[in-house]
Amino acid sequence: EWGTDQRKVGEDGVYKWHDEIAVELNGWKADEAAMLSGARFSVLAGPVAKLERALTQFFLDSLSKKGYTEMSVPFIVGRSVLEGTGQLPKFEDDLFKVNHLVNGEDGFLIPTAEVPLTNLFKGGILDEKALPIAVTALTPCFRAEAGSYGRDTRGLMRQHQFTKCEMVKITSPETSAAEHEETTRHAEELLEALGLPYRRMKLCSGDLGFSARICYDLEVWLPGQQAYREISSISNCHDFQARRMGLRFKGQPPAGKKKARTVFAHTINGSGLAVGRALVAVLETYQDGEGGVDVPEVLRPYLGGVEKLSK
Repeated sequence: EWGTDQRKVGEDGVYKWHDEIAVELNGWKADEAAMLSGARFSVLAGPVAKLERALTQFFLDSLSKKGYTEMSVPFIVGRSVLEGTGQLPKFEDDLFKVNHLVNGEDGFLIPTAEVPLTNLFKGGILDEKALPIAVTALTPCFRAEAGSYGRDTRGLMRQHQFTKCEMVKITSPETSAAEHEETTRHAEELLEALGLPYRRMKLCSGDLGFSARICYDLEVWLPGQQAYREISSISNCHDFQARRMGLRFKGQPPAGKKKARTVFAHTINGSGLAVGRALVAVLETYQDGEGGVDVPEVLRPYLGGVEKLSK
């Protein structure tokens, strides 16, 4: 845990939920979002929209400084791409399918930038000297949220469309454990820079995602809910995805051999961070009790030096 003594703890109603705060800032347009797209979509305006943009810029700049190559990727991919990372065939009900074919296959909106980022290396044979490869992208993510009816219906907690900054690494089997720990620290450092109390949870095997071998969840403290909620999930998939997409690297020749061996790579992915939930956490953590929100110091340069959001 980090920042436990900084948590805002109080009885129900002492601290407002993020949607109440956003409405007071004239930055939450729930009726307009419902009119445009139905439930689980949002329209942000004014200072809240600017705060969201500041978070995205801060995340990308921070990860670039940590050695990730920023990428801009498609938001629509073909069926085989989703099979490579493991979303298909098991989770098709949770995806948004489009009407047009992609390379002769069914097309889908991406549920996470993990999908296009990891598949950039599909079918390739990398040089071991190039590893680890670290890439990041900011994209909208689209999820049907099948099976979540009635859960987290309030505010921005569970949306069909949300923005996320994704971290992906391609590593060797020997270094993947250390790279997984480092990637997790990168996400934690973003939370610490924002001054958001959180805890790290290692998932048991029964809670692991389909593709993951090891996974940490980072849960941020939300004063309005008086609860920790997931804001990032960082998974080490070992060679599961690499085998599905034919992602290998050429290692060093074994002792006494001249020919280099070809080995399946390991893949790591995680949120750095989920922008919507980071926005929720900042609004609730930095509420001033008078309808305004103090801006975390690291975000002020992205907002022209503004120190407080007000209506």
